Amino acid sequence: MSSGASNTRVKVGTKLHRGARATSSAPSRAAIDGVQLGNLTGLLAKIHPAVEAAHCSDSKDAGCVTKVAEENVRQSMRAIREGSPYVAKHLDDGTVALVGACTTSPPAG
Repeated sequence: MSSGASNTRVKVGTKLHRGARATSSAPSRAAIDGVQLGNLTGLLAKIHPAVEAAHCSDSKDAGCVTKVAEENVRQSMRAIREGSPYVAKHLDDGTVALVGACTTSPPAG
């Protein structure tokens, strides 16, 4: 989520923000494998730091893919906070909350 999107959500009164990833997601698996594929390459590049931090190299290992997804959520949440002083202020004062989650299937919609 961009800091602009986060700022907008806070300004319009959204009280709870989530960072969610599917533990069996194809993008996590593709990032582990270093896939480069057109428009997907940019997304995979954003996930790659989580691959490195999770020390995973086997996309067929469900535990490895889960570690990447969990690390990606942590990094996404940190980026949301660091990307917007406005959002960070509201997180710090408790007027909004940010939660992370890993799902066993991709989020709907």
